Amino acid sequence: MDKLSLRQIMMLVVVVGIVGPALVLGYVLLHDRYNQEVELRLRHSVANYAEMLSQALPGPFWAFDHDVGAQVVGSVMKNTEVVSIRIEDGKKEVFVFQEIPGRRVGDLLREQRPIVYANAQIGVVTVEVSAASIKRAILLDFYKMAFSMALQVAVSVGLILLLLERRMVRPMLHLRASAARLASGQLDQEVHWSRPDEFGQLAHDLDTMRKSLHTSLAERDQHNATLEHRVQERTQALQTSNLELSNTLDQLQASQRALVQKEKLASLGALVAGVAHELNTPLGVAVTIGSTFQDQNKQLEEKIASGLTRTDLANFHQRYVTGTGLLVRNLERAATLVARFKQVSADRASEQRRQFKLRDLVEEVIYINAPNFDKTPHKVEMDVPADMEFDSYPGPLGQVITNLIQNAFVHAFEPGVAGVVRLTAYTQGPGNVSIQVHDNGKGIPASDIEHIFDPFFTTTLGQGGSGLGLNIVYNIVTATLGGDVTVSSPCGQGTTFTIVLPTCAPDRRRKLRPT
Repeated sequence: MDKLSLRQIMMLVVVVGIVGPALVLGYVLLHDRYNQEVELRLRHSVANYAEMLSQALPGPFWAFDHDVGAQVVGSVMKNTEVVSIRIEDGKKEVFVFQEIPGRRVGDLLREQRPIVYANAQIGVVTVEVSAASIKRAILLDFYKMAFSMALQVAVSVGLILLLLERRMVRPMLHLRASAARLASGQLDQEVHWSRPDEFGQLAHDLDTMRKSLHTSLAERDQHNATLEHRVQERTQALQTSNLELSNTLDQLQASQRALVQKEKLASLGALVAGVAHELNTPLGVAVTIGSTFQDQNKQLEEKIASGLTRTDLANFHQRYVTGTGLLVRNLERAATLVARFKQVSADRASEQRRQFKLRDLVEEVIYINAPNFDKTPHKVEMDVPADMEFDSYPGPLGQVITNLIQNAFVHAFEPGVAGVVRLTAYTQGPGNVSIQVHDNGKGIPASDIEHIFDPFFTTTLGQGGSGLGLNIVYNIVTATLGGDVTVSSPCGQGTTFTIVLPTCAPDRRRKLRPT
């Protein structure tokens, strides 16, 4: 159907819609009428013959006049549909019987009538009639009727198709040709169709569209005359704007890198200050012990010169042993602090990849930041398995842990509240470790969660916060360590930062979080 033209579709619809129902309905009606006519004519014919014989035969039959009876029967047998006539008396003895065997074809109908004489039945007449000739006559009549109906349907279909051709197909072909001219750009020729019907209205609308297109194209040509100059001007302006935007973007990226580096240096500076303060105590004790030993040596020299007693020597030895032990312990503490600071600073400065245990790294971070952490009322708890090994970047990971703990100390707790920051780690699937930093503080508002890792986002604007701490965490975790970091803060349950890291960091780094 989709490939047929409108003319073919209309012809098909007319033929199917008129000829089809006419054939079906005509067949049903003619078939019923045919059966009725056959039944009616056959019954009527045999009844007439039987009735006529029952009225004509009583006299000859009573008088046993076979010749007259045979003549009466013979006159009826001249009708081509009569097959046989039998006349019998009450004892079933045949009075007259005539038959034409060649007529015994097709359906046969038999009719009997009594032969009455003086109100008494003296015999029976039986007439057999064949339906073949009657059917032929009826079929001939029906063929004529069917031909008349077919001729009428053909004329009707022809008239309808002619009407559709003149009133629909031709106007549509005309409009199609006009539309093709419009599509090819021939807008000078008018679309004309002077008819008051829908096709005339459509032609009028097409002509209106032609005029509108002609006007629009003329305006377009006029605009095109100056469009190239405008395009060049705007292209130049766009190139200038793009250059300015590129320079601005480079400056912003440079500023971001500088701020990130400044944040790292500030963190390292605070770490150095804390370590220096922490070193001051054991080194001060060592200096004090050294000066004490110097004074005691002078006293010993004086005792030796004046006469050293056994008691003086024992007292000096006791003080020397006590001071030496105290000196060694403080120097060992200072050496441990320096060694751990050296390891942490080397890891952060070089970002070298090496194998390490997560528990050792966390202990180093907590130990080296203890001077700064001890300035707050909060405490840090750790639950990390001792056998959890990484092949990754300990410096960046240590900075991530430091930033998360410091962020909790600064933002998680109300003033005067002693909080707890708990760091836990556990294996999550093959080759992955989940590190959680949880605080029992006031939590993060839902409106801030989606911006928490954005650069320069801070809730302490103007109070010393740069807004880069968590952004640095995000970039290190995703770009350097090859992991993911998420945050959750259920109402009244504090805040939890969850870091999922591969135990073997990837060589390639992912893209940083954009500004």
